[in-house]
Amino acid sequence: MTDQPASLLGRVIRVFNWLKSKNQIWGLGDQAVVSVTSFATMIIIARSADASQLGIYAIGNSILVMLLTVQDSLITRPYSVQLFKPPGTPEEHGFSALLLSAVLALFAAIGAVCVSIVFGFWEVDPASQSLALIIAFVAPFALFREFGRRYSFANMKMYRAFAVDLAAAIATLIPMFYLGWSGKLTAQTAMITIGCGAGLSGTLWFIRRRRAFKYSFDALKKTFWQSLGLGKWLLSSQLAMQSQGYAAHWLCLFVLGASATGTYAACLSIVALANPFLFGFFNLLTPKSVRTLRDQGSQGLRRQVMRDSMLLGGMMMVFAVFIFFAGETIMSLLYSGEAYANQGNVLTILAVASVAGAIGAFGGPAAIALQSTERGPAIAGIAVATCLLGSLVTWLFISLWGLTGAAWGILITESLGAAGRWFYFLRSGDGIDKQAKSTKK
Repeated sequence: MTDQPASLLGRVIRVFNWLKSKNQIWGLGDQAVVSVTSFATMIIIARSADASQLGIYAIGNSILVMLLTVQDSLITRPYSVQLFKPPGTPEEHGFSALLLSAVLALFAAIGAVCVSIVFGFWEVDPASQSLALIIAFVAPFALFREFGRRYSFANMKMYRAFAVDLAAAIATLIPMFYLGWSGKLTAQTAMITIGCGAGLSGTLWFIRRRRAFKYSFDALKKTFWQSLGLGKWLLSSQLAMQSQGYAAHWLCLFVLGASATGTYAACLSIVALANPFLFGFFNLLTPKSVRTLRDQGSQGLRRQVMRDSMLLGGMMMVFAVFIFFAGETIMSLLYSGEAYANQGNVLTILAVASVAGAIGAFGGPAAIALQSTERGPAIAGIAVATCLLGSLVTWLFISLWGLTGAAWGILITESLGAAGRWFYFLRSGDGIDKQAKSTKK
């Protein structure tokens, strides 16, 4: 009898160790938590305030996403790609990346405060001034939390990223539900709640992992220059991609107003129901591609890209059909009010655009394969050209057809980006072969 508790504990430990090794499960679970939190935030704001508040939140959130994009491009993604070529020890490499993220967070906060001061000097809308100050508060916490999850992804410890995001979700949604119930929820209070949740989860992650970092000034200098060499191209590409993604938000605000922007953001949130699968898959692609290139060479990387693209494209086509038949019904159930009614065409077009985005976006298989081979200038050139052309098309279509035009602009933009990345990937065989040999060395 005395051996039974020990035997039961042993089984529990074995099950836990088995789960730790299943990165795909944890990756999908992590993205499910992130997507559900984002989606629930949209729903709570929409039901607790009017569409204009949802539009303001969408604009503020887009700025935060742009800051996270800068960190991903300059710091965390180069860290992932160069994981097996660290300047110094792995501990020194990790701490150098963390310190660079802290410096970026400081500059982001200072920049947001300066923007708020300039807005006050120009007597801009007080809501815009307060939004800038709130971003100054939220940005460092959001960047800290994001570093923790990206560091976990790079080291293939998906269960740690899941823990970080679950803690942030709990710490965000509980107070947000209360604010919505008490009638105090606005775009500004929602963002403050998100910042507090991110700060708490990031702090808990660092306390748990602090022994995995070690300071070295020499490693810091080398990491900075090594990251900048690749990151400057990734940053150009990612900023172009994010600008492309949020161009419709900004153009809707400029051409159609805050209420229409809120409606468009609500439509995107329905299409984002695919994000747990889609981005859960994307989160694994960079470390997976780097390891495949190292272990199997260019041919193995090409096979992986083809398999991943077929899987993603097939799943997203099924999702697009689902949105065609059920999207408008889901929209009416989740969002109340005339502003959200009769958006079936917008939802269907955005769902089709998500298919092109899945196989050709910056986070898609072909693009990540190019990143793993450090083809920075080509990645940036394709993204910038796609952004400029796509934004022009989107602006023209919004002016002509409103929200439906915005959706068509996104579809055309995603299709152009996918075509450009795949064309270059299929033409870059020799470069991939050379990078494979370099990585093995």
